[in-house]
Amino acid sequence: MSEMENSTAMQVMKILHRKANPTATTRGTPSEEAMRLNKSRTLALANVTAMLSKINRAALTEDAKAVQEMTDDAQILLDAATGFQELIDDIPNGRKLAA
Repeated sequence: MSEMENSTAMQVMKILHRKANPTATTRGTPSEEAMRLNKSRTLALANVTAMLSKINRAALTEDAKAVQEMTDDAQILLDAATGFQELIDDIPNGRKLAA
């Protein structure tokens, strides 16, 4: 069973945001929030990269169901990364502030 099987991208976003920003307990300025969201997006993309490596290895040794589950997990992580980018874009000058 996939570790993210019953998770939505929004649930994964919450988990990743907490992991990427463990000391953030209150909302910050738009600049701080853009940087925090960018850290979360970067973590999501790093997890996708690791997942793709696992998928490549599994494609040679695992059954199709296991590969599909990992592919589904990777899609959830990509959706989360996209969600973080959309939140960054909602902040005025968000991309510039996140850099």
